[in-house]
Amino acid sequence: MKNLRFMSRFVALLILALAFVGFVAAPVSHADYRKLLKAPDGYIKKTQYLDVRERARAEHGKGYDKHPSQNVRDWYADVMSVSNADRVTQLQHIFAVTKARMEYRAERADVWSTPGESIGRGYGDCDDFTAAFLVAAVMLKFERSGLWFVAGTVNTQAGKIGHAVAMVRLEDDSGYVLDNRARRVMSENEYSLLDPVYGVNVAEGAVWGGVLLDKEGKPRKAY
Repeated sequence: MKNLRFMSRFVALLILALAFVGFVAAPVSHADYRKLLKAPDGYIKKTQYLDVRERARAEHGKGYDKHPSQNVRDWYADVMSVSNADRVTQLQHIFAVTKARMEYRAERADVWSTPGESIGRGYGDCDDFTAAFLVAAVMLKFERSGLWFVAGTVNTQAGKIGHAVAMVRLEDDSGYVLDNRARRVMSENEYSLLDPVYGVNVAEGAVWGGVLLDKEGKPRKAY
């Protein structure tokens, strides 16, 4: 993930945009959210999302079943083997088979990779796992409007570090988080490892920021 200094700059830019540019407010279905704000179109270019999305689309167009890497072809077959399962089972399977075919390895220079790139070499960092989780969900025809690339920070013994996870909102409004640091898929209500900074919606390819409020109406987390 990008370092914490970049995250801080990004949050500052989001706040400035809110104050001076004017975000587009939109209602959300989760009960805890009071306001979710869409950043101006140019903000997505401050991430690597668009670039990795285009490379992933090119891979998907050629067919992961025809990928030069046997590891990628096996991953694709594993993912598609649960095409008739229920959504939660599919998420659990995506999580398991992706982690089985990739090991975590931190990068000195952060570069977001496609599944073909990261699974092909057998390792990646958090944003690479997140990209693979989301691409697998797209392959299984999850609603893209419910798929989110969420970036933020986590607390470690070394202090706060940048991190990314996949957030999936199902048709029944239940939410699940796929985090390579976790041992299993977690519901959004039990997940608390990440302090979110921004999210990218797969359907829109747009950055969203906002405020999560507690029951008393006080800001709880940036999102």
